[in-house]
Amino acid sequence: MNLSKTKLLAALSGLALLASTGCALAQSETPPQPIQPHMGREMKQLDQLSKENNALVHRNWGPPQPQSSIPHTKFTPAHGFWQCLSVDDYKHIHSAPSASSPAVGITYGWLAAGPETAGFTKVHLARGKIGYVRSSYIHPFHDKLAPHAICTFDGDQPSGINLFDIRTP
Repeated sequence: MNLSKTKLLAALSGLALLASTGCALAQSETPPQPIQPHMGREMKQLDQLSKENNALVHRNWGPPQPQSSIPHTKFTPAHGFWQCLSVDDYKHIHSAPSASSPAVGITYGWLAAGPETAGFTKVHLARGKIGYVRSSYIHPFHDKLAPHAICTFDGDQPSGINLFDIRTP
């Protein structure tokens, strides 16, 4: 192959690259297409079909159930005095009122707190188990999502999980 043919092939490939780049730029800069008139008719047809379908299907859910028919939550009341209080997150719950005692859990959000002993507050864990948290970690109840909410501790659910009653005034 001689030199002039090589230059011509190189020029043609460069021109093809330039043309493809130009086409890509032209495609990316085209404005969005408006909704076609026939699409509006299709939307109206779909709306009409939906209305016809809803007219054919009769849904009778009946009157709402009275509030008295809603079953009450079953729980085992906790023995003793327990107060619903907020607690610092991710702090150790100890098995005894001592920092050297083994950790039996981690705090989060709020808990049921009992009396204080030697700088530790007695807390009610799941299934009636008792633990102890440093009293400095415990604060008056405050819910981040409902700042004026009131919390009471009811006891254990059948599953063993603590049951709190949180209400907004």
